[in-house]
Parts: sequence; C-alpha cells; structure tokens
Amino acid sequence: MSLPIAQHGFETAAPLQDGHLVHGPELHIRRRFNCLGFAIDLATNHPEVEIAAAESWSTAPALFADDPIHIAVTVVENGDTICPPAPVFRSLGHVGMHIADSSNVLLSDMETGNSQICISTAALTSRSYLRYFFLEAAALTMISTRHCVPIHAACVSAQDHGVLLCGESAAGKSSFAYACARAGWRYTSDDASYLLLRQSPSTVVGNCNQFRFRPGARELFPELRNFEITPRAAGKPSMELPVAKLNGIKSQQRSSVSLLVFLERVSYGPPAILPLQSGHARSFIRQHWSGMRESQHAAVDRLLREAPVIRLTYSGFGDAIQHLEQYLHSLH
Repeated sequence: MSLPIAQHGFETAAPLQDGHLVHGPELHIRRRFNCLGFAIDLATNHPEVEIAAAESWSTAPALFADDPIHIAVTVVENGDTICPPAPVFRSLGHVGMHIADSSNVLLSDMETGNSQICISTAALTSRSYLRYFFLEAAALTMISTRHCVPIHAACVSAQDHGVLLCGESAAGKSSFAYACARAGWRYTSDDASYLLLRQSPSTVVGNCNQFRFRPGARELFPELRNFEITPRAAGKPSMELPVAKLNGIKSQQRSSVSLLVFLERVSYGPPAILPLQSGHARSFIRQHWSGMRESQHAAVDRLLREAPVIRLTYSGFGDAIQHLEQYLHSLH
C-alpha cells in the first residue's frame, strides 16, 4: 500500500469520500512545529487545525536535526454536526490507520515519515478530539516508531541523574514526579517518556511543559485545589496544567537515565528499596509497546545495561524522596 503523499514535502491532499480517495483542496496553511524536539511540518486547508496544533506544540523547542515529520490535514464538509466517534487503529505493513468513519481517517506511512489526515468539519467541534486522536496521534505514532521507544513512566532528575518512575495506572507516577519537582528536582514527563534510539548514555524526552493529575491530587497538594477538571477526548478525568502555572517547578525536555524505579504505594510504613531484575523492566516496557523493531530492542537493552532497576515502596512523599536521593548518591 502507498499513500498519496509526496516522498519529500506535501502534495495536494486527497480526502476520503465514501471510502475512496479523491482530489482535495489546496493545503494553503503551512507551519512548522516541534513535538518532543522533533520537527513537524503541518499543512492544512483550515485555520482551526493550525490553532489546535499550536495548543499542542507551540511551546516545544527544536532539539534534533532529523528530517521533519509531515502531517497533511484536509478538512471536508460532509453534513455531520456531531463529533465523530473515537478512531480504531489498524496496521498494514508500514502503514498505520486510525479510522473513526469514512470521513475521519488518519493514515501514517512509517517508512517515509508522512501522515495524511482527512477530517470532517464536525471533528472541529471538539479541539481536544482533534488534537488527541489525530494531530498528536499522527506525530507520536511517527516519533514512537522512527526515533524512540515509548515507556509508560514519568521522568525526573536530581544530581544530574534521570530517574524513570515506572508502574501501572494508580501507582502514583504523576503525583510522585510532582512531589519530586516541588522538592527541587527537574521535571521531564508525568507518565509518558520516550527513549531515544541512538543516544548514549540512554536518554529520554518528554512533554516537560504540562502536568496531568488525577482529581485526587488536589487532596495531596493544596496548591492544586483551585484548578478544575480538564475536558478530555479519552481516558479518565484529569487536570492538565501548564508547568508555567506551577510556581517553582524546574523542567528539562530530555534527561539521561541513571535509574528505573517501580513505585509501590502502601498504606503505612517507612520507604524501602529492593532490587529488581532487569527482565522485570524489559517485560514492563514490551507489554506497553508491541511490535518493537530491532533498533528499539537495542535501545532498551542499552538502557537496562546502564541503569539499575529497583522497587520503591512508600506511604509518604517526603521520606520516600529523601530515601531515593540517598540511593542515587550511593550509585556514584
């Protein structure tokens, strides 16, 4: 299968109509953004798409000189007025497909780095829907297959040592990361870190400009109590806050990883650190990202050679962070 997208740059987009590609309007709006430090060249025929992309990426700096990822977005009028359903994902060889219905489709060619999106004007009624399911999905799909390994972990740094905070949902990754940041650590990501394929020592990048909290975080951190729940296109209710609104938080978009920590929250008791086998971390990474390429396996293997893996049980943030700082100091 091939996509109707130029090998380098854009052709006029070809939207879907009744499931078939047809000649579409000129994509006269063009702008470069950065996502996780990688260049994104956006082309579209509708200003609302540019506004949505700016909400996602306007504050992200350029970090890497790789060829840009191209995202072409054609907006078509099909008469619908209700926001489309959440897309389903399918893959065929090197092509990934996010399909909501016959008028709302994302096609991504992993080999060329080009994505083509066709959406209806109804999809523009929810900017979070457009950003989450189409724009950010297109960029992160490309980045996750061409440049990185996505890891379900927060990342913070102390003493120039990056720490990946791992664990399943409700392990407290975002809250623990924020508690570390409040204590003077540098913040890189809250629950999604991206391990660079060709970087030694092992380095991750993340969205250091935003924190996402569960509503229960307002009970843990008094300064969050006045923030409202953020409408989301998918997932559990959360508060999505720009780091700029959180006083005193230092951030950095990439961090060299010195330690992987699997968090285990307990009801009471002092913090405790136990060693874990690297195989535990390898299984954790693989279960959240299937179909890894050889270069991605190599990056994970390098990470686990360079960084110890531990389990940290904790009931309170303060003692646990001090305990973790002491452990980091003992590593070097």
